Amino acid sequence: MPARAAAMAYRLVMTITDGIRRATPKRLTGAEEELGEDAEKMAPGWSADQLRGVLGDDVLAELMAGAVWPVMSRQLVGLQQAGVDLGTFLPQMGRMTAGVHQAVVANAARTKAEGTDRWADLLRTTMPEGLVRDAILASPAWPDTAAAMGRLDARGVDVARILQRRARRWSGRRPGRRRRHHRGRDHGARARPGGDRRSCSR
Repeated sequence: MPARAAAMAYRLVMTITDGIRRATPKRLTGAEEELGEDAEKMAPGWSADQLRGVLGDDVLAELMAGAVWPVMSRQLVGLQQAGVDLGTFLPQMGRMTAGVHQAVVANAARTKAEGTDRWADLLRTTMPEGLVRDAILASPAWPDTAAAMGRLDARGVDVARILQRRARRWSGRRPGRRRRHHRGRDHGARARPGGDRRSCSR
């Protein structure tokens, strides 16, 4: 879990950074700069070498095991070819992912000590996997949130049901609900039986 959260944080930052890299030449010249065939082939191995020792071994393993690793590796090569100083950029990424990793470990230790770790398990089973869920579990506020969930449960509140309802919203599946089209504020503007509504102005 800590490695997965850190890996997702890395992917998020890299996606944003790559978007900026692609947009800059497009804005200046009207075209994106694409990697050559040789650069694409060497990207996975080269990127792994650049990240080894910068990211934690478990975080790097999580990244390389993902289906999007070839894309992520090409993004790193693209940054290098665009002139980004990887000697400065990568250590910053390493500190960021280490911070996420440490936050998740610390939160897990605290919730386990306080007996509220079951709420993290419940959140994982009800909320879709992704950045939002990992951000909640890595937040400094999560242990207090988990404790509050425990207090609500002790008072008879069905916390699991609440989370399941929220999960349906998070996943976009809200059975039985249709999107409403809002009408204008002038309810009198509706057509009346027997004829069209006439204007009072002449």
